[in-house]
Amino acid sequence: MPSDVPDAGDAAIVIDEGLLSPVTVGSDAEVTDAAVLGALVAAEVALSRAWARVGAAPDMAALSAALGWVGAGEPCTTGDLSLPALAAASVAGGNPVIPLVGMLKERAPLDVRGWVHRGATSQDILDSALMLVARRAGGWIRASLRETEQHLAEFAAAHRDEVAAARTLTQHAVPTTVGARASGWLRAVSRARLRLDETLAALPAQLGGAGGTLASFVEIGGAEAAAELPAAYAAELGLAAPDAPWHVTRWPVTELADALVQTVDAVGKMATDVATLSRTEIGELAEGTGGGSSAMPQKQNPAASVLIRSAALRAPNLGATMHLAAALAADERPDGAWHAEWPTLRELLRLALGATATAARLVAGLRVDGDAVARNLGLTEGLIVSERLSLVLTPLLGKDVVAQIVADAGRGGDLRALVVEALEAAVDRLPGAAHPADGVDALLDPAQYTGAAGALTDAAVRDLLATLGEERGIRDPDPDPGAAAGAGGDAAAGGGFDQRGGGDAAAEVSVGSGAAAKVPASSGAAATDGTTPAEQPLDGGDARVDPPDRRSSARAGAAGGGAGSLAGAAGGSGPGGGTAGVAGVGAAAGGGTTPAEPPPFRGNTPVAPSDRRSSAGRRPADSEAHPADPEAHPADSEDRPGGPEDRPDNDESHRTGGLT
Repeated sequence: MPSDVPDAGDAAIVIDEGLLSPVTVGSDAEVTDAAVLGALVAAEVALSRAWARVGAAPDMAALSAALGWVGAGEPCTTGDLSLPALAAASVAGGNPVIPLVGMLKERAPLDVRGWVHRGATSQDILDSALMLVARRAGGWIRASLRETEQHLAEFAAAHRDEVAAARTLTQHAVPTTVGARASGWLRAVSRARLRLDETLAALPAQLGGAGGTLASFVEIGGAEAAAELPAAYAAELGLAAPDAPWHVTRWPVTELADALVQTVDAVGKMATDVATLSRTEIGELAEGTGGGSSAMPQKQNPAASVLIRSAALRAPNLGATMHLAAALAADERPDGAWHAEWPTLRELLRLALGATATAARLVAGLRVDGDAVARNLGLTEGLIVSERLSLVLTPLLGKDVVAQIVADAGRGGDLRALVVEALEAAVDRLPGAAHPADGVDALLDPAQYTGAAGALTDAAVRDLLATLGEERGIRDPDPDPGAAAGAGGDAAAGGGFDQRGGGDAAAEVSVGSGAAAKVPASSGAAATDGTTPAEQPLDGGDARVDPPDRRSSARAGAAGGGAGSLAGAAGGSGPGGGTAGVAGVGAAAGGGTTPAEPPPFRGNTPVAPSDRRSSAGRRPADSEAHPADPEAHPADSEDRPGGPEDRPDNDESHRTGGLT
């Protein structure tokens, strides 16, 4: 966001190229002063064109050509308009529109010059221009979120069953999986993108006249033309038609700020986890390209995560400033509060642009050190399953005995030996019958206590794959949730403590660049033909940009979907949930459920693919369609993922293991 100041001879001194904001470098072309100037000129030309559209003014083709009109949703080319001169002239009136009108009238054809800024107030033009800037910048933010989603889905699927230590309040808690953790990031990013989609689609043009009553427009063109003018103006700008002037009813900017903060929050949480897990003493994750140190050449700093966090730490206060300035706007135009919005919104857009672009690059190169994950999982020598021991053993041994076992193990005792000894003492062995002590190894296996981690991961990935298929008109060929019920599965042997996971059969999926990952076939992923998903610009235009170089495919996606299939489709063991039994009670029945199971878990955060390549200096395509037409907004219709009824059921129930 270069802010140019005038100097002798109209030379410009650029005070911000991103030297102190490296997260935004290369990503902020849509919010520079030059971009804002192009939008301001477009807002003025669009008003003249709207007057002609409602039949109150002559044709504006000559004026459009003279002032650099490109098309709906596009900033104008600004030719010889001087940013430094305009900035200097804006001081006297407090905003840049006042001097800009004079500059544009000098360049307009004489016969239509009077239609420049006809009936408008400065706020009409500036608000509309900023909405245009936000809509265009938002397209890039959205594209980066889509790219991040796709990479996260692939990463989560690839590491679905990689058991890791979950940490609460900085300490090891219970087992989880690398994939489940990533699926949490994925859901947060998806939810942020959905909210951003809705917000961008609703961004309105501003047209109210001096006091927000449209009085000047009624006087100039009559009541009928004045009533039609706001929608015509919005159509020329590629924005939503306003239902009324919003000079001091500032929901468009506060809702936009909230969506941007949520976006930066989502990638900021992911970056925080990556930075933590890449610490030298943890070492479970590493960025594809680490940053160096000027003094310590051995370091590989998580530079991308650090930069994303820098944006995430700044964004909330910018959002708060937007509410402070905009939500409490006084009178029919506030003194200073409106002015405070402009740089705040621009900086918030800038941070969101940089943070999301950096996030897409981060996830694309994210690596897992499996040895470090396993090493850390074993640091407590089995105590990471203490919760499970309490749930399973307390009915057999009593609360005090279990607490003593955990305490003794914490002081260095052999946990396995302690559990076996206690079970042998408490439960008599019967000839030919299984004994609880025989299943202690399974009981202490962290991989057998990941609950619904596999199902949660599958649901997040499946939702993304389903959305990709829906956007291309592809449906699940076998939506019957019981199609694969009973597709195999062994009961838990003897009286062990197995918590069986999903079936071994898996569908190969690739939702991003790189190696394909495995998702259990029971996830019900919609099959596709392996081609790039249809590119859908946010605003519904026909123009397209180069799609990201990735393919989406799910092979044999319906091979095992169905009730209970995740809980033992092929009798395979592993994380993902299942039933547990002690001495034969409640043994897992492959593919089935037990009476004690709660209702099936449903994934409830749909996701969608990227539709624009994220690269500096190239703009996403914008609409040629009438923005007031709801059919022109895919974010409000077919581009928005469906509700839970449109997605396959996930019948993987959450279980904690133990006696049933």
